[in-house]
Parts: sequence; structure tokens; C-alpha cells
Amino acid sequence: MAELLKFGAFTLTAEELQGCSYRCDPALCRGRVCCAIFDIAITLEERTRIYNLLEELYPLCPWLKTESSPFQITPCEIFIKKRENGLCIFNWEDADGSAWCALHTLALQRGENPFKVKPLNCSLWPFLRDGNNQLELDRETEAPCLSYTHAAGKQDPELLNLLQSLE
Repeated sequence: MAELLKFGAFTLTAEELQGCSYRCDPALCRGRVCCAIFDIAITLEERTRIYNLLEELYPLCPWLKTESSPFQITPCEIFIKKRENGLCIFNWEDADGSAWCALHTLALQRGENPFKVKPLNCSLWPFLRDGNNQLELDRETEAPCLSYTHAAGKQDPELLNLLQSLE
């Protein structure tokens, strides 16, 4: 039986954590939109935090000015809206056509840890939550910052800090 690691309410197998090499590096994302394809559920606190950043996000995502809200509210959850192209509303492209996360970019511009600005579900990627708070490695999405190995992986230290903070 695989060893389960507990991070707050979340569990993850030690094999999954050790079996991937991952470092969130926006420079590796050029031309890719790996995580921007997911439906992202957020908390009320995350929604408030993002609302407070909207004016600073307008230069990267001017279409936000015309949105009544960047969120879709359902009876059970709040989601980040998608644009017509199916990507996250906070996904933007630079002059070279490379795709970026506006929340991550803004955090870096402000000298902040992106994992403290982005929603938890975004920050946890490449680990996805299932309905039982089990985290599992997303092995289906091809990402230039993510590789799988049988040896101990090298995770982003900030991701490890984020997981440990969930305890």
C-alpha cells in the first residue's frame, strides 16, 4: 500500500510527490497554456483577494474591464470564468504570442509569492483534487515544467511550502 502524506485536509501518495519533477517557472510556459484549460473552483476569500487586484490586472487583461464579474457563481461553487477561446479569463498573451497567467505575473511584478496570490486550486497544479480531498498528479496534461521520474523529483520549493502550510 502506498504511503499517504497528509497536508491539512488533503492526502497525496509519497510516490506521486516524489515521482514528479516540477518547478513553476513562467519562462517555461512560453506558448503553452497547460493549467489555463481547467475549471477552477475558488473560495469566497480567493474571490475577494482577486477582486482587490482587478485594477492592477487590467493592463494585462483589458477585457476584464468589460466583464460584469470574472467569476461564474453556481448554487454550489464559484468558478473563474473562461474566455471565448476556452482558456481562463486571467490568461493573457504577450507581444510574442506566449501565454501567461496574469495572477502569477502580477505577483512576480509585486515581488510576492505567486502561490499566495493565485487560488489554491491553481497553486496546487500539477496536483488535482478529487472529491475526497485526495491530491493526484495530473499525468494527462503535457507541460514543459513537469516531468515524471522514478527517482526523487525536484519540486518547486514554494509548492512544498504551500503543501506544508495546509497542515
